[in-house]
Amino acid sequence: MRFFFLLFISLVAGSPQFLDFIKKYNKVYDNQELRHRLDVFLTNLQVIDKLNSEQDGTPFGIGPFADLEEDEFNRMYTGWDGRESSQEGRVVFNKTETADTIDWRTKNAVTAVKNQGRCGSCWAFSATEGVESLAFLSGKYPLTVMSAQQITACDKGSSGCNGGWPGSAFDYLKKTQGLEKDADYPYTAGGGSTGSCNYVASKAYEKVTGYSTASKGEDSMLTALASRPLSICHQTGGWQHYTGGSIMTSCSSGGGHCTQLIGYTADKDYWVVKNSWGTSWGSQGYIWIKKGSNLCGIANSPMYPTIG
Repeated sequence: MRFFFLLFISLVAGSPQFLDFIKKYNKVYDNQELRHRLDVFLTNLQVIDKLNSEQDGTPFGIGPFADLEEDEFNRMYTGWDGRESSQEGRVVFNKTETADTIDWRTKNAVTAVKNQGRCGSCWAFSATEGVESLAFLSGKYPLTVMSAQQITACDKGSSGCNGGWPGSAFDYLKKTQGLEKDADYPYTAGGGSTGSCNYVASKAYEKVTGYSTASKGEDSMLTALASRPLSICHQTGGWQHYTGGSIMTSCSSGGGHCTQLIGYTADKDYWVVKNSWGTSWGSQGYIWIKKGSNLCGIANSPMYPTIG
């Protein structure tokens, strides 16, 4: 034990930032992993500096994933399998000439930020949050936290922690009696194991009858957003190190990921996106993305469920 303590002190002495990171995010490493994680952390500090140099502000910093390699992070925390709706059958929303600020949180139509953990179930969380919001807006249900675990484990059109697509989740729900509440079917896949399907039809609460997909493009997406939050899938280049405070103004390719679009700020022209990596990431779980050049492919496949 004393040897490990001395090893720990000697390794982190030259990087007080790493020690602060360990304390803030309650990181625990064994003696074989410590050296590797410190090396990854120091490399990521250079990555963060480079990312900020390409932005108008400084939205990137030391966050909860600063000890992970990019490929490792994408494998654990994203999960979109790349599918999109075809252009045929998409709903066309005409361009909004003057857009006001939109924030569905102010309408009590958005649940709290969730955490998918080390499971590629972002697609299930994006779909679940779509159901939560649209069910509330239908006037048939109070705002209720619903079961992302049911979708993760039971939708066989996707692959659980190995990835999927919100459209598949909506198709699955259309074939069932509906989606259970999180209180009845809580999330257990955060450690990386999808788990078995334990859906109980008698506990189904919110019914989904299908879904619609808006035509591609930010103007169409903005018009669609004026009437409801949207499930979106996109790239995440740089998202690993987003810490909030500034608007993200450039985005590289990265792990495919699905989230919920809940707002737009007119005066600074940016999207407000709700993520599923917990509140210690980003701006209390949210990210701000500049509108105008379809950053990260954010407007390629916005969709929303229809509620029965």
